[in-house]
Amino acid sequence: MKTITRYVLRLHVAPFFFSVSALTLVFLMDQVGEKLPDLAGKGLHWTIIVKVFGLSLPFILAQTVPMGVLIAALYVFSRLELDREITALRAAGVSIVRTAGPLLVAAVMLTGFMVWFSDRVLPESNHELTKLTVGIQRKKPLFSMREGTLNGVLPRVYLQAARIDHETNQMSEVRLYDERGGQQSRTVYADSGSTTPGNKGTDLFLHLGDGVVQEKPWQRSDMFRQIHFDNMIMRLPDIANDLEVDSVQARGEREMSIADMRVAAAEGDKRAELAKSETGAFTHQVTHRILGIAAPAESGAEGVGGGAGTTEEALQLAAADSTFAEALGTVVQRGRDQGERVHRTVEVTETFRQLTARERAGVNTSRRYWVEIHKKGSIPAACIAFVLLAVPVAIRYPRGGVALVAGVSFTIFAAYYLALSGGEKLADQDLVTPLWAMWLPNVLFGGVGLWILMRTRTAFR
Repeated sequence: MKTITRYVLRLHVAPFFFSVSALTLVFLMDQVGEKLPDLAGKGLHWTIIVKVFGLSLPFILAQTVPMGVLIAALYVFSRLELDREITALRAAGVSIVRTAGPLLVAAVMLTGFMVWFSDRVLPESNHELTKLTVGIQRKKPLFSMREGTLNGVLPRVYLQAARIDHETNQMSEVRLYDERGGQQSRTVYADSGSTTPGNKGTDLFLHLGDGVVQEKPWQRSDMFRQIHFDNMIMRLPDIANDLEVDSVQARGEREMSIADMRVAAAEGDKRAELAKSETGAFTHQVTHRILGIAAPAESGAEGVGGGAGTTEEALQLAAADSTFAEALGTVVQRGRDQGERVHRTVEVTETFRQLTARERAGVNTSRRYWVEIHKKGSIPAACIAFVLLAVPVAIRYPRGGVALVAGVSFTIFAAYYLALSGGEKLADQDLVTPLWAMWLPNVLFGGVGLWILMRTRTAFR
């Protein structure tokens, strides 16, 4: 039996490494095509560009290793059945389950390794990639600017553009607010703009077209100056500094280990619980206040929504009053009282909205981290589910050859990752728990594979 075990495992080595290498290369080329245009022309050393793509490899491998397991299992077992080796093993009393057993054990061991890889190696590489990307963006600030928002380009200098083309460095509907010097407020409006790097490599020149400059001294409120221009060039010094990669300290959920995400999820639960408790206490307080206001209203005093606090009644009082001034004062005072009650109502509503938003934010934070925690286990565990599915499919349809392997692999990959991404969206909407959202695809694919395997085993008895 040891001979069979070694034989089956040895057959899988070459297809597995070949498929993982090929898939990794395809995904890496996709990354190159996506990121290289943004990296080119920034004066980066070629080692920095290589490092960007090198740090992308762990994330790619986390996806391609389960795919390689599926392709290798489909290829090897379809060849074994096509060469009648499965038939020979059955004739010798070796069942299909026993033949696939070594591969299943290897898949379990590989799953354990990939869980460790996703928990230890992947977060660090993602964090290093984030730091490097942010450093590259800061080297050329236009790539980090966002449309429609104020972007701080220098101390007390802010730039806003309605549209930004990151490929051509062109902007439209540009506004620049310059508060430097502390003597005047300077605002520049321009229909278009663009940026070019300076000779030093650290300066940036801002080219503005068809606009106006408005200047207002802070000490002279009666002075205002406006200058129209067709073209204007502004120098922004020391804005494109040397590449810095150590400025990012905070980590996102994909840059954290399982232990760190558990702590972050617990903090989200605590924030949600505190907001919920505060909501309960505030509701209790508001209820008592309403009851305290409503009680005197029944005996003729003013209350919320009752009493003589209406303009109509005040006007009737004005007709019967001795002087119009006193009646007018009554109308004004009651109007103020109504305004105060409306203000209190708006304030209470806004407080409830804020507390509800805080509770929802805490729950969403916890749920988001738990989705990532389970994802670190579910994607590696796909190795096991793919083995359970690939073995019976390959044995039942051995004559498909490479076309079968490619077609079935692509179909299973697409279905699995659609199910995984769909589960993640359902978990984000709190329709299913993060546990089921991330593990249900493995349960479904593994369950279908076991069912086909049992039917195949019965059919070949």
